[in-house]
Amino acid sequence: MLIAALGVGLHHSSVVFGTNLSIADPIAALLLVGFVASRMLVIPQSLAVAALALSASTILTSLLVATYGLTTGVAFVDVLSGYVKLLTSFVFLLLGLSVGLYGRGAILLRWFGIGGAILGTVATAYIVFPGLPRAHEFFYASFRFRGLMNDPNYYSVLAVAALTAIWKDDALNRIVKLWAVSVLVIGTLMSGSKTGAVVLFAWGVLISLQALRRRPGPSRRFEKVLLYAIALCFGVAVVYSLALSNGPSNLVSYIESNRAFNRLLPLLTDFDVAIDEQGSSRALAWGTGIGIITMSPLLGVGVGTYTALAAQLSGVGVLAHNTFIQVGAEWGLVWALIFLTWVCYVLLRRPTRSTVRDLQSWASARLVVMVMLFGSFAISLNNARILWVALGIMLGVTMKDKLSSRPER
Repeated sequence: MLIAALGVGLHHSSVVFGTNLSIADPIAALLLVGFVASRMLVIPQSLAVAALALSASTILTSLLVATYGLTTGVAFVDVLSGYVKLLTSFVFLLLGLSVGLYGRGAILLRWFGIGGAILGTVATAYIVFPGLPRAHEFFYASFRFRGLMNDPNYYSVLAVAALTAIWKDDALNRIVKLWAVSVLVIGTLMSGSKTGAVVLFAWGVLISLQALRRRPGPSRRFEKVLLYAIALCFGVAVVYSLALSNGPSNLVSYIESNRAFNRLLPLLTDFDVAIDEQGSSRALAWGTGIGIITMSPLLGVGVGTYTALAAQLSGVGVLAHNTFIQVGAEWGLVWALIFLTWVCYVLLRRPTRSTVRDLQSWASARLVVMVMLFGSFAISLNNARILWVALGIMLGVTMKDKLSSRPER
């Protein structure tokens, strides 16, 4: 129950006292206590050493930057808050590892997908019933659906990740699967996130190619049905327009009136506008992040100091909107290279002796990680809990596979 609740809770995030908190955090704390009490928590020595070394490096660098590196100064509470985020990521990695090792990764990923589908249903309801009052909890700027996240861009990538988890769950009821896939696509589009739309498109291309490569059979036929459902969801706006208007001529006016869909149009007409206009400003954020990297390329600037440095350099205290730049700036290029190398190793090391269930959870977690990494080109997701949980599940399944290959004594 706790593992299922954790999967659903990963769809919530809110900024409280300058720190991103989630409903998943107290659930993770209970789950952590359960693993410790049952002597089932696994902490590989190599991960523990790496976590301690990274902690020492980032904290020391943060204190040096906070003390000597800024003319405006950084509150030490910001450094503490930044380190808590890093520590939280490590805890979720360990939880994912234990969940994967004990064969419960499929449960967590299934409920992560269902939780996303429930939010997608809420987004769909606002299309079917446009007169519904738009609750502040679900919308950013009154028109961009954000689920229970504080950022619609973050929500959109999580929605595609949930879509991936649902897609790979072969044991899920097909009617439920069809519903989940449909509403998650609509929810992604309703966020008005250009990043989410690009990630969704890339995901659609990937699974379409995979479906074409598979041998004929019931699973492939059902995948085709799901692909048709996705195409149908893209046409929801058309159907809705024709149903409530006098004909196709009002389609363009409907898209323009729907501010969430209208925000996606620059992706098709002017890419430069898409990344720099309507609140995007990716070029400025990326340039600022690269400028911060050049200040301290090897050791980075630590945790909790980035936004203050960004405000000093560019006048805008925003994150890098790119996970790779963010990690390079905060941890330094040395640790960033080690981290990315490790992620590639986890992604490429396919288990060979796992059960069908474990192999499915590993494959599902891998696709979730790939979605998050693709979204990382336009959003800073280095503290995203689902990214670390999915990496942990993959690592746990791989460890279980390695243990099962050892000869008995």
